[in-house]
Amino acid sequence: MGTATAQQTLPVERVIENIFDYISDELESEQEPDYEALYETLTHYAENPLNLNTVTKDKLNTLMFLSDEQAENLLYYIYRYGPMQSIYELRLVTKMDRFTIDLLLPFVTVEQTPDNDHWELLPLLKQGKHEITVRFDGTVEKKQGYTSISDEDLALHPNSRYTGDPFYTSLKYRFHAKDRIYAGLTAEKDGGEQFWGQNHKGYDAYSGYIQLNDLWKFSRIVVGDYRASFGQGLVMNGNYSTGRSGDVMNMMLRATGLTRKSSTDEYGFLRGIGATMAFKRWQITTFYSVRRMDADTTSGSFPSFKTDGLHRTALELERKNSLLQQVAGGNLSFRHRGIRVGITALHVRFNMPMIPADEPYKHYQFHGTQQSGLGIDYYVKLNRITLFGETAVNQAAGIATVNGCVFSPSSAVHFTVVQRYYSPKYDMIYARSFAKSNTNNESGVYLAAQFFPAGRWRLSASGDVYRYPWIRYNVNAPATGYDALLQLDFRASNTVEIYCRGRYGMSPYNYQTPLNPVAQLNLQQRTSVRFNVVCRYANVLLRSCVEANAVRQPETTNPDPVTGFLLFQDVVYTLPWLNMTIGLRYAMFDARDYANRFYVYERDVPLMMSVPMLYGVGSRWYATVGYKITQSMTCYLRFAQTVYSDDRTVIGSGTEQIDGNRKSDFRIYFRWKI
Repeated sequence: MGTATAQQTLPVERVIENIFDYISDELESEQEPDYEALYETLTHYAENPLNLNTVTKDKLNTLMFLSDEQAENLLYYIYRYGPMQSIYELRLVTKMDRFTIDLLLPFVTVEQTPDNDHWELLPLLKQGKHEITVRFDGTVEKKQGYTSISDEDLALHPNSRYTGDPFYTSLKYRFHAKDRIYAGLTAEKDGGEQFWGQNHKGYDAYSGYIQLNDLWKFSRIVVGDYRASFGQGLVMNGNYSTGRSGDVMNMMLRATGLTRKSSTDEYGFLRGIGATMAFKRWQITTFYSVRRMDADTTSGSFPSFKTDGLHRTALELERKNSLLQQVAGGNLSFRHRGIRVGITALHVRFNMPMIPADEPYKHYQFHGTQQSGLGIDYYVKLNRITLFGETAVNQAAGIATVNGCVFSPSSAVHFTVVQRYYSPKYDMIYARSFAKSNTNNESGVYLAAQFFPAGRWRLSASGDVYRYPWIRYNVNAPATGYDALLQLDFRASNTVEIYCRGRYGMSPYNYQTPLNPVAQLNLQQRTSVRFNVVCRYANVLLRSCVEANAVRQPETTNPDPVTGFLLFQDVVYTLPWLNMTIGLRYAMFDARDYANRFYVYERDVPLMMSVPMLYGVGSRWYATVGYKITQSMTCYLRFAQTVYSDDRTVIGSGTEQIDGNRKSDFRIYFRWKI
């Protein structure tokens, strides 16, 4: 039996939308994940479903909406009762609720024929699938960086104009043969970057990889660009991580080891070679990377990394690939039944020292040319209790530890607690773990509970109390804050989904007043409520959402709460006889203060994440069209426009400034599969 036919159109978009609904309020985090990689993984499994009868734990770990306990229970069910005969046996798996099953169905299948375990190169290459994608983006309105300027003014202000055209372009090639061979090449140019001219020849950035799975004793070999993730991410985590989100029970990082880097992200990945070998209960991974990075190195040192990957002006071009980084590391893990223990080691070297700006909050930040870290992680499953965590130390004797417990007394009740402490001295470049902001200078305790009072209802609640032991940017003293969430989900039927979510938080911040210009520390209070309804009927999907928030900043000139409001309506219509899908949204927002800003996920072309920040007063609409030209070729078009109705006469600033009160963007995407 193949994938469940009960699922309606656009399964990948539904899952992505669900995930972003959970994390959209956390997008101000310093640990923004690589959403494109997540999208590509889900797209791959939607088109090449996982066979539940042969699936491994590592592959289940890539489905971020599936908790570790649910993955373990699924594997145990197949071990105990034998191969599944139907996809609907998922309902019999312990603690597999209908909400998770609905998300899982588009990406799995049940096949009785076992997978071919023989690694034969020529047959694999003959069965391989090729994919070529082309993307072209632009903004209708002209930005300040593209306006004409005299040679004299350009000589005086060389960074006031972009060197290239205003269009984004990318070209991708992908190849995969079953789950054994993956290969790809990516070429990209951002808007403002020169494609062909004095400063550059061809695309601005290139990326490529080859990944081999299950070859002899090697469970994985990667060559080229890749990411690495081990333990709970205290030493090395370059993958997607939800962090704190509305998915209150899914706080444990499921490390995926070495994985290919197939996105257009230009920061946070490794370039070199890595391999994982498996020996019964042992698994050994080693990797090495050497690559150029962007930074300001004019003084023979660098204060920080340039992470945006943009090379549009003379100054940005000067910082391109100016820093050489070498990374070497490894992981050794042992697993026996419900116990897993691992050790991760990492060493990073630069060809010149990192010397941060002389600011008090950067006192403990990494200084020097070499950085090392060592972490020990564990995982223990004891019937209804799951324990997990990792403790790490770096070369500055900074300690970081995160420890959690998941307790499920019944299939209808789940509890989670996560404790963390990240010393101000612990500053590892590739660390990304459970945190309010980043894996440095933070401690806290997170508590969560989830209840299923009936089959169609789910109640989720969480609370997080955190503290900054040392000062931070815009927080000039050690401080404490907390966040709370309450969400009720209801599946009225197979075609109607409803949820209501409330958030409340108090976060520390510096404030100033005209009477007292010296920065003082206080707590900013933020409350938000969202009500969301999704209805599907035949080939039509409707989504209605309303959200309101209130932010109070004591001790300011206006101590009363500042309120914000957002309302949007989605319509997605599929025309099977035309092989076409049309998506429309219209949104109105009123967020007069920056603290009231909204982040909302929008449907986009494949592999592209669109989560604009709505700040000010106005409206926004977009339209997407996906058309299957032939069996192997598909075209996607997108147009979006934001119109502000407040008093602004410009949008943005500097070289990104647009004169007027509206901004219009378009995107064209072609995909060809062979």
